[in-house]
Amino acid sequence: MPGPAPQDRKHGRTPNAADDWREYDDVPYDKAPEMPKPPGRRKAWQPMAEELWKTASVMPHCEDWRDEDWLALKVLMHEVDVYYSMPDLKKKTAQMTEIRRQKNALGIGEQGRREQKIRYRQAPVPGQAGSGPDESVEVVEGGPAKAAGKVVPIRDRKKAILERSRQKPAGEAAG
Repeated sequence: MPGPAPQDRKHGRTPNAADDWREYDDVPYDKAPEMPKPPGRRKAWQPMAEELWKTASVMPHCEDWRDEDWLALKVLMHEVDVYYSMPDLKKKTAQMTEIRRQKNALGIGEQGRREQKIRYRQAPVPGQAGSGPDESVEVVEGGPAKAAGKVVPIRDRKKAILERSRQKPAGEAAG
């Protein structure tokens, strides 16, 4: 008696499945809204809050952000402003933990991108590492490095080297 069709993923989600990651070209996002004005009658934000906005608002994955994501960044900016404006004696570990948690939820920093499964793609530069298959480089004797081509089995490489050595004139083999 046949049962139900097998599921693609058993027992929930498969951790670190390749199709779960979102990839973005590693270029700054340039359509961010303007930085909000500081609260109250103040003329400026605390410097760490300003730095947070300047860094986070140009992240490549901001292209997929919706209004609620930008609001979350504004809330985080306010939290950072309050935390770094208060005297050291009043700072609490719980506040810093909340700031870290919010940063990770927005994909800010390496840990945040890893938790949100966000990757930035580097544009390949011909002749440099990462421009060939599997980000490899082929070094050509007597010439510049170039992107690696097809991987050749070692036995075929040995065979080609032996054939080349047999084809060289006798005077060249010793040099």
